[in-house]
Amino acid sequence: MPSNGVALFKMARRLKEAGIQKVNASLGSLNAQKFKAITGHDEFDQVINNRRASPAVL
Repeated sequence: MPSNGVALFKMARRLKEAGIQKVNASLGSLNAQKFKAITGHDEFDQVINNRRASPAVL
């Protein structure tokens, strides 16, 4: 299942219960300023933190 990662951690448990085993969370950039310019959202830290925390749930 593809995701931009913004709500990934919040949804991880429900995704697992639904049978999702793998998630492809894309990043526009590993640079916070470029990420904001590409996505139009200042959520880089949230996406990175969600990506780090989600494997523990999935």
